[in-house]
Amino acid sequence: TIVEPKADGRMKLSEVTHIISMTSDFPDYFKAVDHCIPVLTRAWISASLVKNKIVGLRPYTPDPKLFFSGVAVHCADIPDNDKDAIIGAVMALGGQESKVLGKTTTHLVALSNDHEAYKTAVAKRLRVKIVLPHWFDDCLKLGRRIDERPYTLPNPEILRAGPADPLAVPSTPEMVGATSARPDYLPKPIDSPGARRLHVFEKKKVMLSADLALNDRLRGVIQVLITKGGGSITTKVEDCDMFVCQFRDGDDYVMASRTDKTVGNLSWLFFLITYNRWTSPLRRLLHYPVPRNGIPGFEGTRMSISNYGGEARIYLENLIKACGGEATKAFRMDNTHLITARVSSEKCEAAQEWGLPMENHLWLEESYAKCKQQSLTNPRYTHFPTRTNLGEVVGQTMFDREVLEQYYYVGNYMYNGRARGIEAGL
Repeated sequence: TIVEPKADGRMKLSEVTHIISMTSDFPDYFKAVDHCIPVLTRAWISASLVKNKIVGLRPYTPDPKLFFSGVAVHCADIPDNDKDAIIGAVMALGGQESKVLGKTTTHLVALSNDHEAYKTAVAKRLRVKIVLPHWFDDCLKLGRRIDERPYTLPNPEILRAGPADPLAVPSTPEMVGATSARPDYLPKPIDSPGARRLHVFEKKKVMLSADLALNDRLRGVIQVLITKGGGSITTKVEDCDMFVCQFRDGDDYVMASRTDKTVGNLSWLFFLITYNRWTSPLRRLLHYPVPRNGIPGFEGTRMSISNYGGEARIYLENLIKACGGEATKAFRMDNTHLITARVSSEKCEAAQEWGLPMENHLWLEESYAKCKQQSLTNPRYTHFPTRTNLGEVVGQTMFDREVLEQYYYVGNYMYNGRARGIEAGL
């Protein structure tokens, strides 16, 4: 049976056993996880119909942590030990083994184009990506799913091009509207030409925190957009559904966080207005309130960026600032770190000559997401696939709710006139 959502778009979790969604980015996702309700893509329904029975859940989850979800792998001329390792890793991260090469196979792993499985896939024109095992190795080392194209047979780029050969900087359209914690533009008014009704605020109560320091004009524009979209403005944190603030501190922030309000910053609010669709403020790092004093360990750091371009570069510069460091255009001996997407540039050569740490963006993102500077020697942060610009996976790191709770959901807040103390972990 199908259970229709409530008028405000939220789920009746007590009445459902499964949720079908192509993404984990919807309002009730974390509540569903807490209630052990599986969230599955529509491919789960299709697979169950084909087999005429309920199939396993794990391969059909939209959970971004299981980045091999949707992958059905078949191994050709791969040694048994390597085959077991590949299949085991794929299954552990949301994928599955395709014991027989067929229409449901998404990836064929081969070392050459001489194997019968390769010839069968080509002859039957199967919609399967034929890749070297190196692709799985690099994905596992990074903890991210990268583009398969440099690893695809019959002429894989990683075997014919060197790390210093030119490589295009990928575009990052998903970073638009999420490059800064403090937007420098006005949201488009609802009554401007071509504007549409903002249903994202339907029946929602929004509280704008005093620490946003909004001028009267901007506050007025935001209030009009929300109210014309069916929402309302409140000044009481206990009454709100959405709490918008700049910093991760203060009684209101703590109370909103501990009482299951949706807490985001002004950049997140403008994203909702611009795209008229809900997104979790935990989904993009700079959509969540910033730490007032940065992240411990980043004081005095001076970082430069190499091989990242466009929105990704702007995002990383702002992330450095949010951590409490300084982002520099030039790279000099007084810099402390180099954040690079690949090991090929004059800055990379200088970093190696001067003995300065050279990390990929995952070190910066995960330090910010985990609210603690991560180890520079973790091999995930110093891995640079030969023919991949890591800008293609920038912005995929999300916050962990438990980490935020441990570091920031602490202190005292006033509720119904009474002070309530909160300790981390309770």
